[in-house]
Amino acid sequence: MPHDPALPLPDLFPGDPAAPEDIDVLVESAVTLLADLLASAVLAVAWSGGKDSTACVILALLAMQRAAALGRDPAPLVILHGDTLVESPPVRALADEMLEALRTWCDATGIPLVPIVYTPALNQSYAVKILSGTALPTFPESRRRICSASWKVEPAGRALERDAASAIVALSRGTGRRWRQVEAALDPRSTPRWSTQPIVVLGSRLDESARRALSMQKHRQHRDVVTVEDAGRRTISPIASWSEMDVWELLGLAGTSTPVFPVWQDDFSELVQLYRGAAGGCVIVPGRRAAGKACGARFGCHACQAVQADESAAALVEDPRWAYAAPLLRIRDYIAAIRHDLSRRSWLDCTEDPAGFIKVYPGPFAGETVRELARFYMTADRLEAERAYRFRLAVEAGADPDDPSVAACRAAGLAPDRRYLERMQRPQFRTFDHRTAIACDLYASLRGNQARPFGILQAWHEVWHQRRLAFPPAIAPASPMPLPEPRWIAVPRLDPGYAQDLLAVAVTELCPFEPDHVGGTPMMPQGLDATFDVDPEAAWFIVEEEYPNHLRWQHDDPAAGPFAGINYYLNIGCLTLSPQGRHSLMARLARMERWWQMGLVGASRDALLARSVSDAEYRACGGTLSAGSRQLALFS
Repeated sequence: MPHDPALPLPDLFPGDPAAPEDIDVLVESAVTLLADLLASAVLAVAWSGGKDSTACVILALLAMQRAAALGRDPAPLVILHGDTLVESPPVRALADEMLEALRTWCDATGIPLVPIVYTPALNQSYAVKILSGTALPTFPESRRRICSASWKVEPAGRALERDAASAIVALSRGTGRRWRQVEAALDPRSTPRWSTQPIVVLGSRLDESARRALSMQKHRQHRDVVTVEDAGRRTISPIASWSEMDVWELLGLAGTSTPVFPVWQDDFSELVQLYRGAAGGCVIVPGRRAAGKACGARFGCHACQAVQADESAAALVEDPRWAYAAPLLRIRDYIAAIRHDLSRRSWLDCTEDPAGFIKVYPGPFAGETVRELARFYMTADRLEAERAYRFRLAVEAGADPDDPSVAACRAAGLAPDRRYLERMQRPQFRTFDHRTAIACDLYASLRGNQARPFGILQAWHEVWHQRRLAFPPAIAPASPMPLPEPRWIAVPRLDPGYAQDLLAVAVTELCPFEPDHVGGTPMMPQGLDATFDVDPEAAWFIVEEEYPNHLRWQHDDPAAGPFAGINYYLNIGCLTLSPQGRHSLMARLARMERWWQMGLVGASRDALLARSVSDAEYRACGGTLSAGSRQLALFS
């Protein structure tokens, strides 16, 4: 039931905790709650593929069955699944298989299901933001985990508001079924859009960590309370008071092969094995209570820098089944080792002060480091594609692939798992594709990280066309050092009418560039629609055909400026930009060309410092920007 703000909150942290409830009591309580909600609402489970959110999917499916058995017609169950594009490869592979099994099972049992897989916007993805030098990863000392917001929270909100309603309406039209819960929740005056938000089922638990418990208390999350946020979004956490062992017990007793909670797939043993591998070994006995916690493994993105050392990933790649992910862990550890090395940072800040200064201060990774990291990831992609190709050829020939897991099975007198043999014939990860390469190259140029055009495309050519592979060296981590005081370089003011895009000005009245006189001139005016994408077919043609045969000379030609690539992408029409975004790009390009003519683009740290003035001199000239680095995303 919804919580009345006038009533006291339930005691989330009782002084004398009650005796643990049996799993059947916990499941019955959660299923009854969710089945009652289904009578009047649409449920959307936020499923990550991990143990807690998988438990919530199981409970929601049991609730759907309960509601149908009671003669109700429950609305379709929405599954919101986020793919950050840098998920741990074993987790990503298992999630894809579990989602496909869920679709098949729901079709067979008649349960209406709407699975929605969402990804970050291209210009917000890890590869484009980090490997173009636009932003730094979220390091342990970062105040905010902007990666969570950009790759999970914001895309999930868009998917729920935009895609879920449209998908349910399409399902209704395709099947001829109508659900009164959906009709009551949709706005009849517009295209499919919620007037009453679905209830999002979260796998948050109080005993995950003290930080999570405090956050849940702040947001009034309890297993019997539907929380209503200011924006109208509704959430519920049916396993809020469950222990970790409760979750594992449910997973051990669920599956179509057991009579206890027969839902979805045969069993969840592979998910258990994945956690066991990441935790370095543990034992779970279904039906038996245990005093300690089980499988406290941490799963994150393979590129995650929010922890000092990714021990779960290190434990995983030691297992022969997941050894293929080792190259990604080596790149991750290399980035962790250089995070305090300020010589690898760009010292040319991208914010221009209204007083006519730009900041000299260590920001994201600089040009050569950006291209070095891009080569490392492209090399890992190529090696994984080659591994999958050799694996498939061996299976088709009826021979054992040269694979550590297959060898371990044979040594133990066991036959390799059939699902493993099928899965490993496909590449298990891909960090760079053609669209990503184009976007990364564009943003690297706009960030002033390329003294020559097409730097990222040249890295692609070397790795994929010439097989010049690059591997992260083993280095000692750089020692932390205090950040210096910012310095400032005076630049001529940009004429507001310079290099305006006349086509964009004709299309919209919002195009004329308006400087933000409060906080400096950002990379684009805030609050404007900034659609950005790269056409997949055009990206393939440019990277695979046009660059090797016709454009590569520009990368080596001293007469070609660093922004020839941007002009080429605009002229060939491979970019999808709103009129506002196009004009913003042109304005940004005009500023970068001015800085290049001044000799600032591609300049070394020492050269920039030699031309700069102190912070005190800058303030005396009317400067107002703060000392801290202001990392604004391009077109966002």
